[in-house]
Amino acid sequence: MFPSFTPIHTSRSRRRSKNSAASADDLKLTVDYAEVIRTVEAQLTGKPVYLIETLAQQIAARILGTFPVVKAVTVEVTKPFAPVAAEFEAISVKIRRERA
Repeated sequence: MFPSFTPIHTSRSRRRSKNSAASADDLKLTVDYAEVIRTVEAQLTGKPVYLIETLAQQIAARILGTFPVVKAVTVEVTKPFAPVAAEFEAISVKIRRERA
């Protein structure tokens, strides 16, 4: 389980529909990145999980469930100092999830 003091790094990328906010220059057609960050932070501070794979899946599901404009999400969770008997800089998992 990830105790509260375990450092975890996450990164996300999102894909929106082809009718993007950039072409319309309309904030209502895009994702509020501050809200995405708050959503991920809420997941990170919620119920603890044992696996970074589980955490990545939960973050992806939460983003897709919260932001209808997001069509796909790639989430990478990196855990430096993982309890593994080997020399390494960090362990990470990267997943991609799309709307059905």
